[in-house]
Amino acid sequence: MEKEIKFAGFWYRLLAYFIDLILLDIIISIISITFIHFSSPISEKDIGPFYLFYQNVFIHFVQYSFFILLFYNSIFEASKYQGSIGKIITKLKVVNIEYEKISFWQALGRNLSKYISLLIFGIGFLMIAFTKKKQGLHDMITNCLVVRK
Repeated sequence: MEKEIKFAGFWYRLLAYFIDLILLDIIISIISITFIHFSSPISEKDIGPFYLFYQNVFIHFVQYSFFILLFYNSIFEASKYQGSIGKIITKLKVVNIEYEKISFWQALGRNLSKYISLLIFGIGFLMIAFTKKKQGLHDMITNCLVVRK
């Protein structure tokens, strides 16, 4: 008897995405604050902690978030976990159309394809809610599926 495949819907995937963003924001903030603390000749007393946080941490996160998210997701999706930490927590995994693990290059293509959805006002992401296999445009382009464990 073949096991029934449960495709991951829009809300599960959105929750996984937010978990990843929060986790990455915390990690990047810690790294940035540590770097700033050991490399900056200006003390927090001179310019205030909120300005220091905004000027350095937030701007650095925005500058590098594209590459960080791209490689973070691609590496995890091609790993034995088959998904980011957010997907692991929400019990989702990324597979190809044969329900097998995807390669790093397929994962990289999948994550680059997400930016096409952004260019068309998020419609590619909304497709997840309306397609039979709960695929977004980026999943269709790269022949991937996101399934519930």
